[in-house]
Amino acid sequence: MDQLTGNRGAHIRGEHLCLPGYENSLPTLEIFSYDDWVDGGLPQINRTGLGYLAFEVDDLDKMLKKVLAAGGGQIGERIVADYPNQVVATFVYATDPEGNIVELQNWGTR
Repeated sequence: MDQLTGNRGAHIRGEHLCLPGYENSLPTLEIFSYDDWVDGGLPQINRTGLGYLAFEVDDLDKMLKKVLAAGGGQIGERIVADYPNQVVATFVYATDPEGNIVELQNWGTR
C-alpha cells in the first residue's frame, strides 16, 4: 500500500457494494476508509469525502501515458499484484489535469 498510494504506513479498510440490475459481471461501488486520513484541502488519496474514482482499463500503460500527456500526473508507483487462480492486477494512481485523483486498474490472467 505504501508504494501504490505514496503514503508511508498506509492502511485501509474497504467495502464493495454491488450495484443492482447486473448479473455475473457486476460493477461495484468501492468505498475505502484510511486509518490516517486528511481533512479537506487539495485532493489526496486519504482525505475525507471523495478521494478518487477508479477505472478499469484495457491498457493501463497506454491510458497513463494519455493522462500524463494531457497534463495529469502520477501518484506513487505502478503496482502488479498476484491473486489466486492466476489472476493478476495492475494498479496506478494518477491525477487529471485539474488535480482530481483517479485510479487506473487492469485485471487479467497469467
